[in-house]
Amino acid sequence: MSMKVRKQVVSILLAVVAVMALAGCAAKTLESFYGKPANKQQIDKMMDQMLSVYSAYYSDVDYEIHGNDITYKYYYSASVSQTGVDSLKKGLAAQDFSSMAKSTKDDIEKEAGIRPTSVTFIYYTDNGTEIYSYTE
Repeated sequence: MSMKVRKQVVSILLAVVAVMALAGCAAKTLESFYGKPANKQQIDKMMDQMLSVYSAYYSDVDYEIHGNDITYKYYYSASVSQTGVDSLKKGLAAQDFSSMAKSTKDDIEKEAGIRPTSVTFIYYTDNGTEIYSYTE
C-alpha cells in the first residue's frame, strides 16, 4: 500500500471514529439516564428520603434535569416574612455550596457514569418565591 493510500485510509478511519464519538456523546446525557424508569425511581426515592429527613424545614424537594444540567429545588414549609427571607438569604449565601456541588457531581458521575455540566440549588419560600440559588 502506498503512503498516499495509507494517509487516505487513516483520514477516513479518524473521521469515522470522530463521528462515532460524537454520536455516543449526544446519546448519553443525565436526562436520558434518569429518563429510564428504574433510574428515575432511584432518584425519586432519594428525594423522598431527603424530604423525610428534612421535613421539619421543607414541605417539598424536587429536581429537574435538562441535558447534563441538574437543578435541586427546596421549598420551605413555614411561612417566611421578608425579614426572614433576608435572613435565610444571608445564611444560605454563607454556606459552602461549592463543595456540595462538587460532591453532588462526583456522586452522580459514580452512579450514572456521566458528570453533570452544572448543578444548581434553589431555595424557595412556602409560596414559591425564590430566596437563593447557586449554580456551579
